[in-house]
Amino acid sequence: MSCQKKDGHVVGLWPLGTFSCDTAHIFPRFLKWLHILDILIVDRGFRDVKEFLERLGLSVFYPSFKARGESQLEDLEANKSRLVTKIRWVVEVVNARLKTWAFFSNVVPLSCLNDLEDYLLIVAALCNK
Repeated sequence: MSCQKKDGHVVGLWPLGTFSCDTAHIFPRFLKWLHILDILIVDRGFRDVKEFLERLGLSVFYPSFKARGESQLEDLEANKSRLVTKIRWVVEVVNARLKTWAFFSNVVPLSCLNDLEDYLLIVAALCNK
């Protein structure tokens, strides 16, 4: 998981640690970085913690999805979802930049998992310039 500014600079990177957990269970690690009135653009994995984050004074946006039986989103909902997707593009660009490093372009060996956070922070710092 990563925390990035709107210009693409990486503020923080955290390997998931236990890969069986979903983002809702891992999210408390990010709370120290957030302030009231911050806007979060997240993926759908955060829908379980959206209400909790909004009670903390944060605005949370993620791409919309169709309800069961619907063939498409309503106009307003589709436009909102497109906007969120455009903003999330910055995140995908940063992820692509990190993967240009040979070590992260392939499957990371299990023997490196203990040091993965350090490797990510070093590469992110080099990418930030």
